Amino acid sequence: MGALIALIVGIAKGMRARQVYGSILAVGRSAAPLMAIVFAAQIYSRTLALSGIGAAIESMLLDTGLGTWGIVIVMVVIWMLLGMVIDSVSIMLLTVPIFYPIAVNLQIDPMAFAITGILVVEAGLLTPPFGVLVLAVKAVANYISPTTLGAVFRGATPMWAMLLAVCVLLAVEPQIATLLPSPILY
Repeated sequence: MGALIALIVGIAKGMRARQVYGSILAVGRSAAPLMAIVFAAQIYSRTLALSGIGAAIESMLLDTGLGTWGIVIVMVVIWMLLGMVIDSVSIMLLTVPIFYPIAVNLQIDPMAFAITGILVVEAGLLTPPFGVLVLAVKAVANYISPTTLGAVFRGATPMWAMLLAVCVLLAVEPQIATLLPSPILY
């Protein structure tokens, strides 16, 4: 609906047929790779389910005797390590089909688990030595003034610490994930 409304507004504002065609091609160029990634992730998820690899990893982790906290820490470490080298969407597409059934089996609140996963992956993107987000910020900051990678990492450290602190809060009190303020009625 959003795309349709944008098209109608564009035509109402004077877009010509050539411009409409160009914008449709531009959307296709940006949406096609995303759809390919989502399609590949679905194939990956089904392959894990049908081959039993996901179940094998689940049983392996559950049989380690680490308990709920130990298994969650293993997941957090994996997310942090992956966050150092690849982007967040790829990490989620790779790990959620494996980690989510484990979290369900451990009776972890699904919303708290999802938010924790997102925050940990984002913290991983800020983690040295390869923090992908830090490298992107450095590239942009160099257009403004010469900046060292160390300065960007030092600037990102408070955000990194805050992300991990929120993850600890969610682990201790998962209801925070679904807490909505009550509306004030007058």
